[in-house]
Amino acid sequence: MTQRRIKLILPYPPTINHYYGRDRRTGHQFILPRGRAYRESVVTMLRQAGVPEMTGPLAIRVDVWFPDRRKRDKDNLKKALYDAIQHSGVCKDDNQFKVEHTAPRGFDRANRGRVEVYIDELPADPLDDDTLWTWIAGIGLCVGQSGILTGD
Repeated sequence: MTQRRIKLILPYPPTINHYYGRDRRTGHQFILPRGRAYRESVVTMLRQAGVPEMTGPLAIRVDVWFPDRRKRDKDNLKKALYDAIQHSGVCKDDNQFKVEHTAPRGFDRANRGRVEVYIDELPADPLDDDTLWTWIAGIGLCVGQSGILTGD
């Protein structure tokens, strides 16, 4: 398999708090209009750009530019972002992301925030030390002696 890398520059996603709602009567969870609108806009952008489907295990790096200086939890962005990427056909399931890294990079008030997403296809065995080291070194990360990812 030829390993591919794609780079996506996407709008800042809604947090998990603004992505899901719950029907008071039935208790069922549903995606709120803001979440559906985000997903539909990303799906449209990626399909129009012809972003190919990536198969097998994947590595994902998300660089986050926040819309303002409020304190935020970068992990709250993953659900909406990963769902949008999956629904656009880039991957069949967000469980394909075997290596994940999210890094705050600053602020982008002009665009109300943004995310830059790098997705790499990994070999069939993503835990192969040489391959993992190469992928991580390629995006400015390294593995410490304990095996924990540390930022650049």
